[in-house]
Amino acid sequence: MAATQLRSVSNTAPRSQQRDALAEAIELHDEAKRQLAANESAREQTTETIHAARRAFERATAAIEEAKVNAARHLTDTLIGTARAAPLSVKDARVAAQDAEDALEAAVTAQAALVEHHKAATRELQYARMSLDMRVTDVMKAEVPVEKLVADYVVLQRELVSQRRALQWLDLQGVVPRGTAWQGEHDWPDLPGAAPWKLAAAALGTDADAPLPV
Repeated sequence: MAATQLRSVSNTAPRSQQRDALAEAIELHDEAKRQLAANESAREQTTETIHAARRAFERATAAIEEAKVNAARHLTDTLIGTARAAPLSVKDARVAAQDAEDALEAAVTAQAALVEHHKAATRELQYARMSLDMRVTDVMKAEVPVEKLVADYVVLQRELVSQRRALQWLDLQGVVPRGTAWQGEHDWPDLPGAAPWKLAAAALGTDADAPLPV
């Protein structure tokens, strides 16, 4: 029996309704993957931002206490006439700490929003995958010559049954040498089987013009 070949789809011929729907499903699936990937990248960046903002807030909080000490020292130096440039004021240190805290809270809020967005993006990708699988099936239903495949299978099966009956009778008559391997099922791992169809279905998942075996 001849090896399974691929039936090409002309790039100039108009797509079938099923392949048009498949092309749209591929685009939606690709977009869903991009959205999820963008979310995961943003979540990673936000995590880094939170760590940096938390460290900045801790430094700014510590700077308030340092500013209090420096303010007292500067006042003392001023009173005895040895003061130099004024240090960071407690007020400015508190403003900086508040800014740092606001930045931290914004990053934490963004992270929470991204978590919810990730759930939605994951669902969208799942729906897009299901839709894509259905559109691939629609193309195969429309284009796979199932009736011919079944008819060919029946012809081969009839030939096999006839051959088996002949061998069974010959075996009973002692014509078939002992040890001849003709009965039983064989795995035949070298046969292509469903492999070309699986590869074609996978190709349709990314290319609406991918050919099918014939």
